[in-house]
Amino acid sequence: MDGMTEPAWSREPEDAPFETAAWQPRLARLYAYWRARRPSDGALPGRRHIDPVEMVWALGNVWLLDLQRAPFRLRYRLIGSRITAHMDRDPTGEWLDVARPQVVADPGYYARYRWMAEARRATWRCGPPRLSHDPYWKTVENVMLPLAADGTNVDMFLCASAYRRHDGEIE
Repeated sequence: MDGMTEPAWSREPEDAPFETAAWQPRLARLYAYWRARRPSDGALPGRRHIDPVEMVWALGNVWLLDLQRAPFRLRYRLIGSRITAHMDRDPTGEWLDVARPQVVADPGYYARYRWMAEARRATWRCGPPRLSHDPYWKTVENVMLPLAADGTNVDMFLCASAYRRHDGEIE
């Protein structure tokens, strides 16, 4: 999007889970899976708690980002096949700001990631695509879930996106 501004995103409530009834079912299911993998009250799951075999139904829509805190940067660790199909390439292993140089010009782009890293809570968003890959996409819905190897310090984000085309088709 030209002149990017941060579309509204929702923050997971501090004292209760998200209400997911209006979410795309695959994303709601992934959020429930992530919550169920928390090793104890207050701790976040780490990558070791997430088993791809248990979430085959979501893998095409999933993307993992590694978090580097100083300086704040994100690296694509993995990107599902539905996502890369719309990107026309696979930037796995690349820094987000290198793979998507347009984010550098938007100082608010990283606000959501920074908030999740500090608050240690999930976010959800449904709206116009931030980084449009295909002119047929009307909306993108995504959920972003923080992961922490030590249960406390966020070091990765488990994310998933579902795209709705103007004709109503969802991927």
